[in-house]
Amino acid sequence: EFIGARNYINLFLQDEVFQIAVKNTFLIAIITGPVGYILAFIFAWNSFTFPLILSSNKVYPVTVAIMKYLGTDSAHYGQLAVASTVSALPAVIFALCIQKHLVRGLSFGAVKG
Repeated sequence: EFIGARNYINLFLQDEVFQIAVKNTFLIAIITGPVGYILAFIFAWNSFTFPLILSSNKVYPVTVAIMKYLGTDSAHYGQLAVASTVSALPAVIFALCIQKHLVRGLSFGAVKG
């Protein structure tokens, strides 16, 4: 019977420093993981330049669709303002709902002084 692998695993699992490191790793991953997803959502929602250049005429994000209110000789400022506000509302509401968690996740790794 080969017990070398079992001894190797027990060597790590019974070490206090290893257990603390694993606990801290999972804690940081649980807290900062969702923060990464939230920031990715906010940054993707605000994308404009790449879709403006790379999107087709049939499918494009709302930020590019707002450009239709700007013409070559006129601009519909009222409709442009409403469309901009409506397109920003989901990201603003989302950020307000998770603000406490976002600040906690971003400052979790900060040095306490």
